[in-house]
Amino acid sequence: MKRTLLIALAWIATIASPAIASTFEIHLEACCEEILVYQGLGITLRARNVSDVALLDSNRRFHAGTDGKMEKPPVFDGSYFPQLIIRRPDGSVIRTSRISSAQPEGLREGGHPRLEPGEQRSWELLVGVALDASPEPEIIFSQPGRYEITALFHTTDGVDESNTITVTVVNPTGEADTEALDAIQRMPLEGLQTMYVPWHEMTLYDLPAQYAAVFRTVLAEQPDSVYAAYAELALLQHRNSVLTREYISLTPEGRRRSSHAVFDELSQIRERSAAMRSLQRVPELSQPAARLGDHVDDTIRSLQGLAKSDG
Repeated sequence: MKRTLLIALAWIATIASPAIASTFEIHLEACCEEILVYQGLGITLRARNVSDVALLDSNRRFHAGTDGKMEKPPVFDGSYFPQLIIRRPDGSVIRTSRISSAQPEGLREGGHPRLEPGEQRSWELLVGVALDASPEPEIIFSQPGRYEITALFHTTDGVDESNTITVTVVNPTGEADTEALDAIQRMPLEGLQTMYVPWHEMTLYDLPAQYAAVFRTVLAEQPDSVYAAYAELALLQHRNSVLTREYISLTPEGRRRSSHAVFDELSQIRERSAAMRSLQRVPELSQPAARLGDHVDDTIRSLQGLAKSDG
């Protein structure tokens, strides 16, 4: 009798408590159905606010609010990006929320960080390395086979889950890709991860000479390979960083003498990044290359301001 009463009470509580409404409707799209091992995957993630309140992004966390007043705790559970659940061919699972640094569409130019009911925000992500994997970062597509990827938004109302996308990863068959991959796989992880993460987001500020040498060799000897595009992007990002640091460290007179050469090289980096946006063999690098171009523009404006202050 007691057991029956408990079950009845639990059933009454269930029907009396309204279901918690979802906060986000999430949709994933992949740029490709098939990629090579150690290649990254371009993903477009769209999240639409399906709640009945506006969401405010404060300190990179969404809050629900009306007329600017905070009504409940942050919707995002400590992460600006959703968590990706990646199921690998061997059955292992990677859970990561640190894969890229793409900003949501609309915020780059100072857009208002408010998501109205029914409004959608988009991310362009390059999935290549899980920086928060334990015990150390992992290259995600390091083995051939079928991968499944789902996005989760952990909110104060629960968990919102996206559709699942799949991608098939294969070993290269062409000579250029095979030779380039062989060279890249010889590098330790800290060198490999520079291929996937925008340089200004890296904790490793200097690109060790041995890694740069591998990238330059791949770019020179297998220029048409998929991996050469990744190598070039890493080298361009690093060079932009080096030019900035070296220019700032000069005396005002030194900056006046070197200004023409520095700004000319920065312009060349911007041109190369623009060209990389349309490389058909690596569509996933379009957005990272665009972000590099934006970053170079910021660098040029900053250094021009410094040059102007030098007189």
